[in-house]
Amino acid sequence: MLHVIQEYDAQRRREEIAKRIRAARHQFGITQIEAAKLLGSSRIKLNRVEKGKVDVSAVELDRLALTLSLPVSFFYAPSNESAH
Repeated sequence: MLHVIQEYDAQRRREEIAKRIRAARHQFGITQIEAAKLLGSSRIKLNRVEKGKVDVSAVELDRLALTLSLPVSFFYAPSNESAH
């Protein structure tokens, strides 16, 4: 049972990080194609990342944060949503 709870939390964090990536991209007016190039990835992978379907690596987040002059902690900040 513990494994199921950990899996749920991991998915929720993946989705929160995905929302922050999408928000940063929109804030800076960057297309998925442009952001994918910044990440050293494909638009298809970025699309899946932004949907919370796949993980983004720490290196990719670091590269995006540096390019956008954001602290990498921006992507890891706690959600404003209450815990369930």
